Amino acid sequence: MKKTWWFSIRRHRGDSSPGGVCGRVVQLLSFLCALTLGSLGSGGCNITLDGLSPCSYSDFAEPQCIPETTTTTNTLTAADCASTGGTCVEEAFDGFFGPNAYWIGSPSEKPDCKSIGLLPGATAHADLGPVEHTCPTCGCGPSETTCSPSVNWTASAAKCPGDGAALSPFDIAFEPWGGGCNADNAIPKDAQCEGVPCAHSVTVQAPEAAAASCAVQTTGQEEKQSPPWPWGTVAQECLVTPTESCPGGEGKVCIPTPGDFVACVSVEQGQHDGDIDCPPFYNDEVHVTYRDVEDTRACSPRECGAPDGGECAVQATAYSDGDCSNYMGGVVVFSDDGEACFDVSAGVALGSKSAEVKLIVPGTCSPGGGGVIGAVTPIRRVTLCCHREVAE
Repeated sequence: MKKTWWFSIRRHRGDSSPGGVCGRVVQLLSFLCALTLGSLGSGGCNITLDGLSPCSYSDFAEPQCIPETTTTTNTLTAADCASTGGTCVEEAFDGFFGPNAYWIGSPSEKPDCKSIGLLPGATAHADLGPVEHTCPTCGCGPSETTCSPSVNWTASAAKCPGDGAALSPFDIAFEPWGGGCNADNAIPKDAQCEGVPCAHSVTVQAPEAAAASCAVQTTGQEEKQSPPWPWGTVAQECLVTPTESCPGGEGKVCIPTPGDFVACVSVEQGQHDGDIDCPPFYNDEVHVTYRDVEDTRACSPRECGAPDGGECAVQATAYSDGDCSNYMGGVVVFSDDGEACFDVSAGVALGSKSAEVKLIVPGTCSPGGGGVIGAVTPIRRVTLCCHREVAE
């Protein structure tokens, strides 16, 4: 884009010759103009001295003045503002920053401010898309289940189930009992109960299966999407120095808005989410954007519920002697049976008993937690109030 520079220099009191103070000022401006044109491309550089002829220099040390008949004066008009890709807009109101040139659209199409000869300012965004966050899969290991043999043994004067007959305690006197050989409450041989032998069957209460809590097990890794965030819209600010070049009253300035650029004033609201009333002139487009995000995503604590389904079984055995050597009878009793009964020869001695754990079925636990909590939330709200020039 062609760039045009305007300068207005009033005559310095005193020496106004080309080689004097004025000449040196013009020489300096011409030098700066030459440097600018060399870096920004071809264009015009008109330097006007009120009452003097404009000067051009073939050699910066020895200015050669053009005859005064060629003197011209440039006065920028609204048409000139438009011809340079500019728009005449009102100056910013109290509480608003700008005006500046903005490009608002898809991030993939965002141009560079330098492409229109401006420096980039702040960037804001809108329309945040879904942000991926995956937590490890939560599971539970098996419950560490223990099995405790019952201390409740009873001898009956009748065969199993022994209902209605005389009962004699054959209990273990202490608990807990690990099932080792025990001679508590021994029943002698031929002991009589209501005229019949006391020992004809033995009933054993079921063991107790105690399921402990389950250990948490996880599969996979936590994966969090990181910046750049999936914004659907970007608002790129390009910094301008407004030029007071628009006729028609005070408060009008010219800023460049080539192509799809638009003139906007802005107000940053921080954490405040309330709506902003835009100035009437800057009410053609209103864009709510954000400077940043707050990321509170995490995986909730993983846990396992109460164990369920623990089970066990023991081999319960009775002996006629006191050291668990002479086998009299026995039965396998499961923890969910309630009790089990086995017969012995009528009138035998019940001198001792033992219980050996034969089976443990671990309990299970239901997993819980481990889900995604929190979110990526836009913060530092910025409202853009924009004026878009519409061709008539």
